Amino acid sequence: MFVRKKTTAGGSYYYLVASGRAPGGKVRQRVLCYLGEFATVEAALAGLPGQVAEHREKAEGARRLAEALRRLLRPGEDVTRADMRRVWRGRKADHYRYWHAREDEARHGRQAAECAARLARLRQVLAKCSAQNPCLVATVLGTTTTPPAKKGAP
Repeated sequence: MFVRKKTTAGGSYYYLVASGRAPGGKVRQRVLCYLGEFATVEAALAGLPGQVAEHREKAEGARRLAEALRRLLRPGEDVTRADMRRVWRGRKADHYRYWHAREDEARHGRQAAECAARLARLRQVLAKCSAQNPCLVATVLGTTTTPPAKKGAP
């Protein structure tokens, strides 16, 4: 396993990649996990929980803002876009703020779910690989372990 760096106009992104041989004997590489902007597996394990929490906080803040704006419109009632247009005809800025807050809530909720899924996938890949080859995972994580002793070896 190794970390592959891909550079685009927007920045650098990292992937956890494994190499192996295909049935024909050719070397094939496959992406095990997307690390995002984290250059190492350790950084991803440390940083992804913070990103999940950050996006959840932003989604909650946007939800609270949208709820406060909705209460200004019609307390205790569900609001549709048509209702908003009729009642807030003269308050266009509040109308846009409300719908932008709703969109921000949905976007940050999706981003939190994506980060949580990436973290779960990374942990799953590391658990599976450590069961197969603990030394390889230790190398990727930057920790040192001694390989298990073979039976019959002194």
